[in-house]
Amino acid sequence: AQRIDIAKGGQPAMRARTLAHEALHTLFWDSGLIADPKIAALEERIVSGLEGPLAEMIAGNPAFIRYIVEAMKKQ
Repeated sequence: AQRIDIAKGGQPAMRARTLAHEALHTLFWDSGLIADPKIAALEERIVSGLEGPLAEMIAGNPAFIRYIVEAMKKQ
């Protein structure tokens, strides 16, 4: 897994979207999808399109992250 750092400052909602954006990039790399040239060419477009919905889904479902963290600890 890659470490994600975002700059301090700015609006919290924008920072949350940036964090979601960078997390999606790490998923492309960690999954190996980036090795497919067709997918790699679309990566930024896909990531940019999903960053807002991902941030909103997490914000609207706080138990979502807690559940995943707890479930992954048990594997």
